[in-house]
Amino acid sequence: MVMPVEVMPNEEVVQLVRQHPVHVLIRMTIPTVMLLISAYILFVMDPDIGIIGSMFEFVFASLGVLALLAMALFTYRYYYDVWIITSQRLIDSARDHPFHSKIKVTNLSKVQDVAVSKTGILATLLDFGDVRCRTASTDSNFVFLGIGEPTKIMETINRAISKNA
Repeated sequence: MVMPVEVMPNEEVVQLVRQHPVHVLIRMTIPTVMLLISAYILFVMDPDIGIIGSMFEFVFASLGVLALLAMALFTYRYYYDVWIITSQRLIDSARDHPFHSKIKVTNLSKVQDVAVSKTGILATLLDFGDVRCRTASTDSNFVFLGIGEPTKIMETINRAISKNA
């Protein structure tokens, strides 16, 4: 993978973190249901009843295309939304779509507090959740959303902070 920012001298990448695949699949539930309903209505029910049927087909074909677009966007975000823990910094690189890029960087020395939260049965059973890093800087805090093994990530960040101090 191409790094979103240059690694400084004497800095090494400790861990690259992505969202847990189940977290992404949960977000894809509504577009998938929309796609299945559209496909069922268009190909099984075949609503060919004059002008009303044509409008009906257009609406459900549009819903199917929007659902496919949403699924492609979620997949794109999964691939390009990464958090990088280095020996000196936390890097949050996010791309919501091909024409939008956002990178936040903070030094580990500015991290004051690291917390983990897991919400829901699936998150608890499959061990994914959020890691929140409160920083001393005026920038917004770092939030690692829907990542796998959040407690281990928190421990990795704390170890990196201890080594950096």
